[in-house]
Amino acid sequence: MKLSFIFTLLLPLSFLISGYSEGETPKASTTYYYGEVQFLSPDGKIPFGKTTSLVKRIVDPANDQIVEYVLQPPRNPKDVVKEIKTTLQKRPGTFVFDASDEDKSFNGQLTFSGGAEWAWEKWIYEINLKDGSGISGSGNMDSAGLHTRKTFKNALAQPTVLIVEDLLVIDEATYQLHAKTLLKK
Repeated sequence: MKLSFIFTLLLPLSFLISGYSEGETPKASTTYYYGEVQFLSPDGKIPFGKTTSLVKRIVDPANDQIVEYVLQPPRNPKDVVKEIKTTLQKRPGTFVFDASDEDKSFNGQLTFSGGAEWAWEKWIYEINLKDGSGISGSGNMDSAGLHTRKTFKNALAQPTVLIVEDLLVIDEATYQLHAKTLLKK
């Protein structure tokens, strides 16, 4: 099971894409994010721990696609940091994206709303992991970054963990610095 995916599941479309006219396809853009991910009891009252998340996100409207690269410290300090690549593919004529990773350890969908196409401000997820567990939740974007609340459910559909993310937009140089530090571990 891809725990890094669970912790940083799919960031929203950035409203940083702007300045295009009706009917014109926005150009591809890359946005970087860094911040904290908290793990809590399903009711949000008991903290289980936290980590950081570093994300490189390529939004490519011409190909109806978003690709995310996520780095997080491993849960076991002896493990190597692994980059997780997630692809979101837009369904024609909708604001729904099909989601999967390179290893095919999960699939599901994100549905965006609020704002213009490719400048959505809110989203919901329904993700199924290969082992029968799943993630559902929602998120929103504001001027500081993005914020999510997701519930991880075991294979019996019982909520086991609430995952809360607060990731801020960072520049490429800051991203590279964090990536270098993470990959040394």
